[in-house]
Amino acid sequence: MPRFFNILFLLLAGLLLTSQSPPFEHLTVGDGLSHNTVYTIIQDNSGLFWIGTRYGLNRYDGYDFRVFTPGDETGSINGPQVLSLLEDRQGRIWAGHRDKGISIYDKRTGRFTPFSLGGAGDSPVDWSTITVRALFQDSRGLVWIGTFGGGVIVLDEAGELLHHFSTYAESPFTGQISSDFVFDFVEDENGNVYVATSGKGLNLINYSERRIEVLHAPDADDLSSFDKALCLTGNGDVWVATSGSGVYRYQPEREQWQQYDAPGQVSHPIVTDIAEDRNGNIWLSTDGGGLNLIDPATGRQEAFTYAATRASSLNTDALYHLLFDGAGNLWVGSFNGGLNVHRAIQPPFVTDRRYDLERARGLRSVLAVAEDQEGTTWLGTDGGGLFSFGDELMELKNQRARTRVQGKGAEIDNVITALAPDGNRGLWYGSYAGGLGYFDQSTKTVTKFRHDEDQPESLAHDNVWDLAINPTGGVWVGLLGGGLDYLPPGTEAFQHFTPQPNDEQSLSGLLVTDILLDQNGRYLWVATEHSGLNRVDLSSGTFQRFQHSPEDSNSISSDEIRHLFQDSAGTLWIGTEYNGLNSLSAGEEKFTRFNKSNGYPFEMVNGITTDDEGFFWITGLKQIFRWNTTDNSLLEMAAEKELGYNLYNPGAIQKLADGTLIFGGVNGFSVVDPDRMHPSLAAPEVLIAELQLANRTVLPGGRNGRQILSGDLNDRDTEINLTYQDRGIAFYFAAPAYPSPQEIRYAFRLEGFDEDWNLTAPGERMAYYSNLEGGTYRLHVKAAGADGVWGEPSPPLSVIVQPPFWQTRWFIIGIIALGLLSIYLLNKFLLSRQRERYQQQALAREREILSLKNQTLKEEVATKQSELGASLLQMAHKNKFLNDLKNKIQLLNAKEETAPAKSLRSVIRVIDQELTQEDYWEQFQLIFDQGYQNFVGRLREVHPTLSVNDSRLCCFIRMELNNREVASILNITLNGVEQAKYRLKKKMALPREVNLNGYVREFG
Repeated sequence: MPRFFNILFLLLAGLLLTSQSPPFEHLTVGDGLSHNTVYTIIQDNSGLFWIGTRYGLNRYDGYDFRVFTPGDETGSINGPQVLSLLEDRQGRIWAGHRDKGISIYDKRTGRFTPFSLGGAGDSPVDWSTITVRALFQDSRGLVWIGTFGGGVIVLDEAGELLHHFSTYAESPFTGQISSDFVFDFVEDENGNVYVATSGKGLNLINYSERRIEVLHAPDADDLSSFDKALCLTGNGDVWVATSGSGVYRYQPEREQWQQYDAPGQVSHPIVTDIAEDRNGNIWLSTDGGGLNLIDPATGRQEAFTYAATRASSLNTDALYHLLFDGAGNLWVGSFNGGLNVHRAIQPPFVTDRRYDLERARGLRSVLAVAEDQEGTTWLGTDGGGLFSFGDELMELKNQRARTRVQGKGAEIDNVITALAPDGNRGLWYGSYAGGLGYFDQSTKTVTKFRHDEDQPESLAHDNVWDLAINPTGGVWVGLLGGGLDYLPPGTEAFQHFTPQPNDEQSLSGLLVTDILLDQNGRYLWVATEHSGLNRVDLSSGTFQRFQHSPEDSNSISSDEIRHLFQDSAGTLWIGTEYNGLNSLSAGEEKFTRFNKSNGYPFEMVNGITTDDEGFFWITGLKQIFRWNTTDNSLLEMAAEKELGYNLYNPGAIQKLADGTLIFGGVNGFSVVDPDRMHPSLAAPEVLIAELQLANRTVLPGGRNGRQILSGDLNDRDTEINLTYQDRGIAFYFAAPAYPSPQEIRYAFRLEGFDEDWNLTAPGERMAYYSNLEGGTYRLHVKAAGADGVWGEPSPPLSVIVQPPFWQTRWFIIGIIALGLLSIYLLNKFLLSRQRERYQQQALAREREILSLKNQTLKEEVATKQSELGASLLQMAHKNKFLNDLKNKIQLLNAKEETAPAKSLRSVIRVIDQELTQEDYWEQFQLIFDQGYQNFVGRLREVHPTLSVNDSRLCCFIRMELNNREVASILNITLNGVEQAKYRLKKKMALPREVNLNGYVREFG
């Protein structure tokens, strides 16, 4: 388009309704984005955002960016510029580059790989140099790739080439696409794919009929454009953005075209992208004209552009890409402006104001807020003096410089700590170290009241901390360090109230932080910094103290009081510094506590008020609560972002007549419209964004030879494998689509380690474990938004910690086995020793028994030997006697051969029979065998040829009888004994060298 026409177009574009821009957050390189030129944005199935920029691919989890650039440790994307993105059905991220083809990120490995099709001869394009402007997966699972000069390439789900549509390649489809420069795809409900290419017309690929046709608009421009973008709306319309011919709407059912290109229809002729919101509105990004909105139902058209006076407007009008995420938030990629994000649900802060001018005028920390009867809002600041504004915030005025009073130079102090309009166009104010002042708005004069040591009726102290005006016009003054003063109307003499020794009905402390006139007019409530609460009976002037008692649960929870408030029912509410909120019903003296001890999030309570609906609004240190006391529901929101997440000051809170709420903080003041408070949101969908060990991010796959993370952190099958030596184990959580990440609270529990859920503070998102013992754990995470409603826990993540080898199962089994073996061996050894002792003892007993037996045997043998000896002796005597008798008879017989001689011969025969009688030898044998254990029987087993006489001789030898004794017993000569032994040895076949006596004695 000629330059002069562009200028004319921009001038006439003012006819398009330019509206107050919706508020945008800005994410730029200062927040971690790799480059401020953003070409494309997608949200993956886990909720993470992927942003393609002029330098690098970014992944955003709602808190931090992780940047992927060529040459980094993630397997490297192919090229620095990322023009197109796609998440396929397998969860892989495809990144299309300028002049560098495609990089594919596998979440299971955490690495990128370059895409290619087989060998160089098998691919229709050179993937190392091709520019990829569009990536799309259809309902069939086919991946469509739009290239810069190479046409359309279609892959099946396995990544194999299925079709190549171009002006030069043959295809089985009828017709050809109109250009090889391809920029976008959409698919209708019938499976037809619309293809945006350079030049005129719009390509339609009827996949079922295998037909390609080019659709043309009836106007002369006919979608003429090099770059185009497509959007398929919910009703089936196809919107086409062009880079010079505006935007077209095509209705396939009617085959009708409508062009939006006039200056009153779009703010710039170069339309870069189109998106449809949940309400059916069409949003257009333009390169130079900001953001446009078209309502097809009503024809309403608006433009939103950069506004230098509004920090929350678009930060540039050169916009490239649009995305509505799962929560309805609008993400805008821009040229040199990074990301502009409009949240579908906005906090209730009124941001249509000039924050920059407020700061330029000296508006700093707001310590006091008040509204007078004329609707003017007054702000007391710390260092900036006094400010006021009327119905419009833009009317903010600085009231510091004033005229002289009573001949003395007087002006409003720099540090204003308290404000109290008197209803007569006058304003009482207190200052830190500047005493009490009265500003007359009509005359613009200031009257000052200061402490004077020489004037007892002067102000007791110059640190004025709060003010309250009696209906009669008297002024109560709370002094930080001076107790309580009262200035009656029409005088300049102050009455002083201070603590009195031993007087429980006097003020409890000098450090007064807040004062409040009771609605019934009978009492004045006085809060102190460390000495509890006082109630002054205005009729008697007596004080009643209410102080904390550890033994009394009905006492006030703390003596350190920040703010007092009385609701419409007369209930007094007390905000403490560290112990939450207290309430005291009218006429009661028992306090009810609301703090963390009974499940409420209140700790430091700086301000309390109610809105027109009766909801309580409570400021903490850096958050605001809306509390419905009827159903006890709570909404918690972070402080205003435009003020750098303000920290709120005690007592700086005011509900204005129109229902607006003012909260003063250290970075300025927040204005809240309670009607903008959105109802409860769905609980945030939580994911695990990052794992760190010792402050280093752990990626899927190997690290230093170890595979710590087996896959994507949010896959059910992923495992984390650690050792007992790993330190600094940190898990980071995220809920990317939630409107206000800083308001999210997370709860986590490491099953196997934590007994209960651990809660984070709003804005915190880390679970940290210094180290873990060996074992198997499961990490559970859930999240809650501002309303405190907790969502379902995420799928548990398995964490396996390898214990030291001495705690491993096999080591323990080995130790147990070794122990059992040792016990067995020890037992065996002890049993062996015991057995040996038993054996020794048994042997000793056997020896003892044997000894006893031997002794007994010896005694028996001795007895038998004695018996045998006696028997043998008897036999010897008998034989000797008989032999002697025989010899004598023979002598007689020789002398006389008479009849008596015959009788003598008969006697001799009887004697001979007696000498040879065997009965005696049988008796001897029996006794001998008893004493010598069947000696004769065993001897005959070895020497069976032995005769009875031989055996008898052996018995005599065994009895160790000498030859003479044997001869006497056998009634033979000594020579006969020798000969008998000789014959016995020969019969026994004993060798010559063997001694007969020794052999027989040792036998058996």
